[in-house]
Amino acid sequence: MNEINLSTTTLADLVRIRQSSIRSINVVQDLQNEQVIEQYLMTAQSRSVMNRILERIFDSSPTRAWTLTGPYGTGKSYFSLFLMNLFSLAQSGHEQAFQQLLTTDPILAEQTRNLLGRNSSLGFFAIPVSCSRTSLPESLSTGLKQALIPYHVLTSIGLTREDSFSTIRVSLGRFTTSKQISTAIIEIMNSWRQLSSQ
Repeated sequence: MNEINLSTTTLADLVRIRQSSIRSINVVQDLQNEQVIEQYLMTAQSRSVMNRILERIFDSSPTRAWTLTGPYGTGKSYFSLFLMNLFSLAQSGHEQAFQQLLTTDPILAEQTRNLLGRNSSLGFFAIPVSCSRTSLPESLSTGLKQALIPYHVLTSIGLTREDSFSTIRVSLGRFTTSKQISTAIIEIMNSWRQLSSQ
């Protein structure tokens, strides 16, 4: 083993940082960026926080608000971006996020699959909010507008913005069951009938 001369060795000589995952994350701008999700690394801490969130959702607790605190640059925004993609089946990075979780922690992946299958065929609706020097209602309004931007797949096939808002996009995955497909068809038809009768 080589000896290290502490008087001439720098930290950069000893430590290599993977540059691809250290840029600052913006939850609003990066929500549709699948490459960001591909680079996320599940840590023991993020799995622990995710486990606590899932436990609270499953036990029907009235408390469903969580606070992530920590110094700048510790991954809070990255983690929330990962969760938004994981919990929302409509997000373009959902499948990538789920596969990462499945590889890292199969038990948490199964709990997540159970949660998403139990609550909705679409999972949760991701609303990215980035607070700035505006009021909370303004920040929430901006986040909601961002969440309602037409999905890039619909606009890339030539749909106008107006048409994309009147389009239902249904995604199927390898875990989608025929019962879920049948339920989705029934729910869509029932909603269409209700809207048509108004």
